[in-house]
Amino acid sequence: MFGGPTLKVGILLAHLLFSSPHVLIQVSEKATNDPLRTADQGLQSHGVALDRASVLRALQNSDAEIRWLAAEKLGNDGNKSAIPEIEMALLHEKNTRAKINIATALVELNSSKGLEGLTAVCQDVQVPIYMRLDAVRHLQDFHAQGCPGAIIDGLRLGANSDPAIRLQSLSLISQLPTTEGSYLQEAKPLVSRELTDESPAVRAEASRSLAQIGDSSSLAALRKAYSLEEDKDVRRIMQDCIGTLEHKLLSDIRVVN
Repeated sequence: MFGGPTLKVGILLAHLLFSSPHVLIQVSEKATNDPLRTADQGLQSHGVALDRASVLRALQNSDAEIRWLAAEKLGNDGNKSAIPEIEMALLHEKNTRAKINIATALVELNSSKGLEGLTAVCQDVQVPIYMRLDAVRHLQDFHAQGCPGAIIDGLRLGANSDPAIRLQSLSLISQLPTTEGSYLQEAKPLVSRELTDESPAVRAEASRSLAQIGDSSSLAALRKAYSLEEDKDVRRIMQDCIGTLEHKLLSDIRVVN
């Protein structure tokens, strides 16, 4: 369900939609599937019964998708009594996508092992960047800090990465707290570089990110990009972001004084 071919379809869809700067593609195999398909439906499609004993056995199934669907169901059901079994499943899991989804289920159940599992994935430089970024997205969804380095790695790829990776990285960097100052400083020129990306969606998302994390040099970059921008929708977004950043910088000056 969430395998490689599905991801390729998702990235192709991203390319088809890039004419609109308002599109933000989540680089997640899970996100490219039918959002109306529940864990219950997924398990039933594999012939797995939904009683507790059957779902617990499914955590050990040879199919990675069945394993993470079982964990997802237990998490959705708030089945805290199953935490030890889910933690054991995460400990022995080898499939990265399954690790992310099983760890997410544990976070839903308030197990600290879930956050540890997501953090381990996003810190692992051997894991494909789109999966590392997806783990960061899950951490941010749970208002947890972690893995700013993975976002920087995604931004560093620049034009060498798929545009969907750039969109994901830009979206995530704007959510970093100010306590991650050193990473934000490193990110600003990388984000500014994306103001000239060939994709209107990437240019728009870079503008939004700079409106959140930018400084005076970012404002200068935004103004220059605005003066050169030909896409009317992106120009409108850039203009709004310039105003937001100007207000932010003025407020910062007032606070200092």
